[in-house]
Formats: sequence, C-alpha cells, structure tokens
Amino acid sequence: PDEINVIDWKPYGPSHGALASFLSTGIKQNGKLIGVFCTQMPPDSKPINSTLVLEQTIQTIHDRIEVFKYGKTNEGFYPPANQAVADALFNVSKLWAKVQPIAKGPRNPQSLAAIMSQSASVSSSILALEDVLVE
Repeated sequence: PDEINVIDWKPYGPSHGALASFLSTGIKQNGKLIGVFCTQMPPDSKPINSTLVLEQTIQTIHDRIEVFKYGKTNEGFYPPANQAVADALFNVSKLWAKVQPIAKGPRNPQSLAAIMSQSASVSSSILALEDVLVE
C-alpha cells in the first residue's frame, strides 16, 4: 500500500487485446488503507528498446560516413567533389573511429566522459565539413 505497483505491458482483454500497463497504489486516511488508486498507462508511454535504437543509430552513422567518403553511385551518392571535401570527410571518419567503439561499449559514466571529451573535435570537424561543402 505504501508503494507504487507496476503491472507490465501485456495484452489486456477489455482493450481488445491491445498492450496495456497499469500503475496502482494504496490510498490511506489516518494511516488506514481505505482504497486503491489504479490507472492505465497511455500507449505512448510504452518504453522503447533504447539499446537497440542506439546500436542501430551507431551502425547508421558508420554506414553514412562510408557512403559519403567513397560514394555509392547506384544509390545516387557520388564520391567527394574535390580534395577539400574528401579531406573533411576523412577527418570526420577518423574521429568517428575513436567514438564508435566507446559508444558500442559498456554504458557507464566513464564511457560518456570519453565520448564527451571528443565532442569539441567532432563539432569542429563537422563545421569544417560544412564550410567546404558551402564553398
């Protein structure tokens, strides 16, 4: 009664089998349990698999960098237009090569600190890439 109870996501008959989750807690008056409050969580609150999303994003970033570096003409991506663009892309790629293994590794404060220590370099490399693309 003094805790919030969580009923995890599973099919719920009264919602035509749609996934549902509930939260409940006891209601007290003068220290005596007088009832229970229960609410159904809205479908938007269903948690996502953030580990899977992170892994997919890491792979997408890697794949995009490779395509931009070398081109993939059958998909409409052409190699860099000039040496300045190629150099800027390879600089971004070198930094990504440092960050990617950390991002794939254990999720802990040390990993986050290691990634953040690269953020200024990554930002400046991306800005340099933008500069050569605008020229």
